[in-house]
Amino acid sequence: MLRKYGLTMDKPMLTQISRFDRLKDPLGVIEAYQQVRRYIDCQLVLAGGTASDDPEGLKVLEEVQEKAKNDKEQLEILEYIDELMEKSENEQ
Repeated sequence: MLRKYGLTMDKPMLTQISRFDRLKDPLGVIEAYQQVRRYIDCQLVLAGGTASDDPEGLKVLEEVQEKAKNDKEQLEILEYIDELMEKSENEQ
């Protein structure tokens, strides 16, 4: 799964696994990662999905994608954890 998304084990990996929701502050996580990255070569994985009862979820995801687009080499957004886990299990 790491190779599929261009992630490596030779760099520290920061992660946030949650819904794309303002209360989870994924934009703040990206900002914190960008500050850490000034000092440590690392990668960030944001993994999650949107909730059907949260009309803002897709908007937050779009904002996250926009903020992350200039750092695609080190920042990966994985959407819908259940689907990813099924794909990973099927690949084994």
